Amino acid sequence: MKRFLVFTLIALFATTGLLLTHLSAYDDNGDYGYAGTPFEDVYGYAWVTVWYDTEFSIPKSYHHFFLTNGGGVPVACYNLFEADVDGPSVVLPQSKGDFRWVPINDEASDTHTFSFDMTGKLSGEYTLDGSTDIDIEADFNNDGETESTWPWRASASTKFVW
Repeated sequence: MKRFLVFTLIALFATTGLLLTHLSAYDDNGDYGYAGTPFEDVYGYAWVTVWYDTEFSIPKSYHHFFLTNGGGVPVACYNLFEADVDGPSVVLPQSKGDFRWVPINDEASDTHTFSFDMTGKLSGEYTLDGSTDIDIEADFNNDGETESTWPWRASASTKFVW
């Protein structure tokens, strides 16, 4: 009986260790909802997903935003996608930003994926961080200056071994 128990425990620990070594590095996050006062019927969301593609040994991040303006005034929309890999070697960060006007009863969206080339980098533990930020502004008084702003923010992070 003792031999069976010891064998079972060893098999259980070995199986658990094997499964844990093959977990993929992945994280995602989103921020969504209606903008607050004084915006009316302006809905948006920011989304980011980060992962380490084990098949090709490439860290990647996927960024997306969407905005629909059902309100009473055009809004200025600023979006910024950013991704960064930190670890034993220097890996240059990547970003993409844009500005656009979103007229009343119109919408805007954008999507981008970043991939990081790890060729020639030192082995070790790295962290992949990604963020998607959206800011809107509006001029409710028609005086040329924005009186109101509203943000959506999403960030995700995952560790991987290169």
